[in-house]
Amino acid sequence: MCGFPARAAARHCRSLMERGHVVIVCDQMESAAEAAKRKSSTVERKVTKVLTPGTVIEEDLLDADRSSYLVSLYQSDYKWGLCYADVSTGLVRSVEGESTSFTQ
Repeated sequence: MCGFPARAAARHCRSLMERGHVVIVCDQMESAAEAAKRKSSTVERKVTKVLTPGTVIEEDLLDADRSSYLVSLYQSDYKWGLCYADVSTGLVRSVEGESTSFTQ
């Protein structure tokens, strides 16, 4: 767990995700004065974003020179489907088919 100024968030989040970490962003939901009115020294915070290397779509966190793919594979009985999306560009491709047998 760490904290850093909001103006440096993109740089720090990108660095953590490059190292394979999942980044959970929590935002302050009330001011210190509002917490004091509740007779609490703890300011309420909530999770507002979950960032992973495969699902980040924030432009300032994406590397312009690299694709960021998200892939899904579906299999049921003898039908299958494959879909992939490059979340950095919006490119989406899918294919489906049938097979008489699947290797387990």
